[in-house]
Amino acid sequence: MRTYLNHNNTDRSIQAKEELTEREDNSKKNTIERKKKYEDLKYYECNRKSLSTRRHEVESRDKITKNSKENHNADSNHVKKSQSEKVLKKQEDLLITLLKKEQSCVHKKKIIIRHLPPTLSEDNFFESFPSSLKDELDYYYYVNGCVPENPGGDITHSRMYLSFKDDLKTKEFIKTQHGKFFYDSNGGKFKAMVSFAPYQTIIHQNKSDDMNNTLETDAYFLKSCEEMNNPEEPVKKDDDNGDLTNVMKEDGVILPPLVVALRKKLKNKKLT
Repeated sequence: MRTYLNHNNTDRSIQAKEELTEREDNSKKNTIERKKKYEDLKYYECNRKSLSTRRHEVESRDKITKNSKENHNADSNHVKKSQSEKVLKKQEDLLITLLKKEQSCVHKKKIIIRHLPPTLSEDNFFESFPSSLKDELDYYYYVNGCVPENPGGDITHSRMYLSFKDDLKTKEFIKTQHGKFFYDSNGGKFKAMVSFAPYQTIIHQNKSDDMNNTLETDAYFLKSCEEMNNPEEPVKKDDDNGDLTNVMKEDGVILPPLVVALRKKLKNKKLT
């Protein structure tokens, strides 16, 4: 019996030891697994942080590159626009200068002849040219000069303004007549200066009015003369009571219309 009990006790002790060792092994395994999980979590967290930082860095780089590209494109577009504007402005200025030159060449028709003798008249001027000159002109204007009364005064030279119908004859006239000599009544010699007039506007004479010298035949004038010669009698007026054709007086006193009307009213009442 004792041997049986001892055997049972040994079995229990062995079983208890095995359970204890098993518990220890399980606890060790659990601690190892916990450590492993903690390390895995730590590694994952580190990787996550590094990945997030890398992602943020990449995004910031992309933004910077995108902004730099946009700025570069904007700058390049601005530069291109400014360059194109400069080119267009240069072309416009060139065209304006060419147009001005063409206009000046086309519109320059008026000629001025300076340094003519002060005593030279318009008829004497045209006598020194062929008789067909006036027919070739569409405009001419002569300005007479004058000789000063005082011997030390300045002479005012005569001058002539011309405009040819044909533009080709304008330059030809300037070439042939520039430097031509004109003589005054005393035999004095004056060298003419022919060039384009600085002021090219041609002063045309105003058209004559059709009503000039028609006063004696004008209907309104004749009617007014007739009314002046045969005046109508003026209408009598009452200064105090307005325009009255029939003015009633009593003992030299003018009766107002209101008094006259009241008297008529009273008279009618008496009659009725």
